[in-house]
Amino acid sequence: MKNNILIDTQQYDPKKLTLINRIKFISNETPSILLIHGWGSSHKIWKECIESFSDKFNIFVIDLPGHGSCENYLEDSLESYIDLLIKQDLPVKFSIIGWSVGGIVASFLAKKLPDRVCKLVLIATNLNFLKNENWSTAMSLSFFENFLLSLKMESTEKVLKRFQILQTKGVETAKEDLSKIKSFLKQDKFSLLGLKSILYWLKKYDLSLIWKNLNIPVLHQYGFSDLIVPIETSKEIRNIYGTHQFQIYEKSSHIPFISEKETWAKETTKFLLYGYDGHFINKENISKSFSNIAYQYDQFSIVQKKIGRELLGFLFNIKKSKDDISNISDFGSGTGFFSKDLRQFCPEATLYELDISSAMLNYSASKEINQNESFGIKKVHRIQADIESLPLCESSSDLIFSNLSIQWCKDQEKVFSGIASTLRKNGIAIISTLVDGTFDELRNAWANVDDKIHVNKFERSYIIDLICKKKGLSITDSKIVTYKEKFSCVSDLLQSVKRIGAHNMNAGRERGLLGKDKYKRFLLEFENYKDQEDTYQLTYEVKFLILKKI
Repeated sequence: MKNNILIDTQQYDPKKLTLINRIKFISNETPSILLIHGWGSSHKIWKECIESFSDKFNIFVIDLPGHGSCENYLEDSLESYIDLLIKQDLPVKFSIIGWSVGGIVASFLAKKLPDRVCKLVLIATNLNFLKNENWSTAMSLSFFENFLLSLKMESTEKVLKRFQILQTKGVETAKEDLSKIKSFLKQDKFSLLGLKSILYWLKKYDLSLIWKNLNIPVLHQYGFSDLIVPIETSKEIRNIYGTHQFQIYEKSSHIPFISEKETWAKETTKFLLYGYDGHFINKENISKSFSNIAYQYDQFSIVQKKIGRELLGFLFNIKKSKDDISNISDFGSGTGFFSKDLRQFCPEATLYELDISSAMLNYSASKEINQNESFGIKKVHRIQADIESLPLCESSSDLIFSNLSIQWCKDQEKVFSGIASTLRKNGIAIISTLVDGTFDELRNAWANVDDKIHVNKFERSYIIDLICKKKGLSITDSKIVTYKEKFSCVSDLLQSVKRIGAHNMNAGRERGLLGKDKYKRFLLEFENYKDQEDTYQLTYEVKFLILKKI
């Protein structure tokens, strides 16, 4: 790891600081985790965890200010430290495991990056470190101040040794656990000023509002015999945050990831790899859904056609000679509605129509026959394929066209990685996709009825920009346009969504009949979304992109 030697961060460019380091990388498609250690430790404390995770995750680590490789780096406040962390080279999407003080840093970081942090694992992390009138299951102020005083009166090494004993005390494996901690951290150095400053962070923090407003899966883990964060803490926190998950390690104190490493690694991996908050779109459902409506899709896809025609307009803005375009790929081609336009744009090019639904491709082929179009069979190839697992060769496409398709993919990084791989150098991708804000009327109305998943989740626009940059795709043009579709009644609105295959296809959706009472409550809530013309609106938030392969 790189040493960061500085005292006053105001004198340095934050972008040049290396506070987060990648120590294991498998691939862009592999889920990523960030490990944040506790007070008086370093990233080396995760040695056995990293070994357990090494074949499943890309792994990033931090050394807190004054700790380990950041011994000479100091930070005045937790808030300023978090502001620096978010400027670091982090994955577009990642989960965080934070231990003790690291859990505090992890929680604040998740609050700052709500659309990028997927999951949060908090090991031995208390709501408040010190007791107060609202929180009794914590360390007393007198004990805390005595600990601070010991740092002033005794050697740093002596205080850290005593703290390590406290972390392991009370379990059968205490001697073995202590030996491991000493072995892992034996080469590390610590700054007295850094250790003190982080203790002052502990004195001030309160995680109550942060945890309340986190809209991601959170797992709290506690050691039954922990003397620093007492087990009673877990019961109190469970009573407040009912949607969070909790695990108690009966044979552990403050370090369950060492005391019960195999069980901990297995349960933590299971949590991290489980379908994020139920918003994993089921691909089989997608294929069936679009196959079922293939022969009526063109009739009802009014907004989709309007958006697609605007996307076609981007073709005339690209600075690329038609003579340089020999292969065009239409990702999510559907019924082939825009195939004729694409072939007319470059008559000499070969067109590849790709769609996950065989029925859609068959319908496209039948339309071509019925319309007696005089294009040779070598000019058009129809391929049933998943955009996240493209069967095309690398550098095989000069132009990619995709209208309202990639939002049905669960892993946007895979999508844009495939686009970057498929494009030739200086190749162009012209894309429209639905982003956050789409179907908000439906989402908000259902949110006031229950907490189930009723509406598909769409990515934030800026996350897509980050992914494009990461995959080596230059954004030469981009805009977001809001489309409103109007209906005289709610049933027509819902039928419209279903007829274009855009109804709820999440793996975590509620199954079975909704029930009359619940549906009536939904209808009542939806009345709030009538406009002045007494019609019901449905919003499509559309992001248009022109991408160039760098």
